Amino acid sequence: MNALPQREILPPPSLKKHRQHRHRSRSHQAIAFESGLKILVHTTLSLASVAAMVKLMPYQQVQMDKLREIQLRVQETEIRVSQLSNQFGRNFDPNQTKQLMQEQSYRVDPNQRRIIWVDNPAAKNSPIPIKQAAIP
Repeated sequence: MNALPQREILPPPSLKKHRQHRHRSRSHQAIAFESGLKILVHTTLSLASVAAMVKLMPYQQVQMDKLREIQLRVQETEIRVSQLSNQFGRNFDPNQTKQLMQEQSYRVDPNQRRIIWVDNPAAKNSPIPIKQAAIP
């Protein structure tokens, strides 16, 4: 019995190719299923992100309007601050003390005289101009 070599029994070649073909088609099916699932998930995520963006657009518009209003107020405030800064410098300028006192009160420098203009209706119709008199 030992004299005869033992042979392995191999399936016929047509059966072996058929099994490989089934294995390949199953792997293709798995890859196709996985790809389809990925497409479905990505489509769902895309739709969810688009829906979220649509909901956020009005909020973003309101925020942009508020930002424009705040920027406008900042510009107005900067202008006011620059005016006040100039006025502050002028208020503490020793060369303009007399002029500021005259502007802020009714006192007049003793070296100056007050002139009061009187509107005379007769003077308008008169061909000769009438000079206004200075009142001390």
